[in-house]
Amino acid sequence: MSRPDTDLLNSLSAELSQRLKDLMDRALLGFIQPNSASQFALHAPELAKFREALAHVDSKDDIEFLRSFRESVPTTDYEPYRPYMAKFFATDCNESDVKNLFAPGLPYYIAVSSTTSGKPAKTFPIYPLAQSMLHHPLYLSLPHSEGRPEFQDVAGVLDRRVTTIRFLFASLFVNFLQYVEDEWTLLIDCIEKGIIPDLENIDHVRETLE
Repeated sequence: MSRPDTDLLNSLSAELSQRLKDLMDRALLGFIQPNSASQFALHAPELAKFREALAHVDSKDDIEFLRSFRESVPTTDYEPYRPYMAKFFATDCNESDVKNLFAPGLPYYIAVSSTTSGKPAKTFPIYPLAQSMLHHPLYLSLPHSEGRPEFQDVAGVLDRRVTTIRFLFASLFVNFLQYVEDEWTLLIDCIEKGIIPDLENIDHVRETLE
């Protein structure tokens, strides 16, 4: 069965399109509002216009907050973040130096880029997902699995609320895509018929999937 050649976003009705926009706005607010109080947001020169814009709007006005963000925050490369990341590796680093650096609290680990470009490695703080976002429809996560995804993991994409899937490692994402390709016919058949196939090792999640 071939994949449909359709622009799904443009095929949405006006009502569904607006619902999707509202969900995306809520998700964006869930990320940027807490982070707007971070050290980076409060002091980085690149966000000076954003801070100035926020000073002239009602902090409780979500529409104006988003408008200010979209109009004032520029696209950046890694360089503005480099001096802030250096604080994590300073010899005399104190908790107060890095707390609320990019997001509330402390990161739960520091990720390192692969350096496949031949350039020095870049480091990135990975923060826990904000509590307000844990059950957001746009940010539902698939169950964790080791190695190759199982059917119950991939079946999570059948939930129409899921638009974002998180992977800790790129290799898991590649395995996920490979599984979808290998089981494409099975997945499409399940969607069309609204059934869960008789497969081994899914009895413990069958009720949830159904």
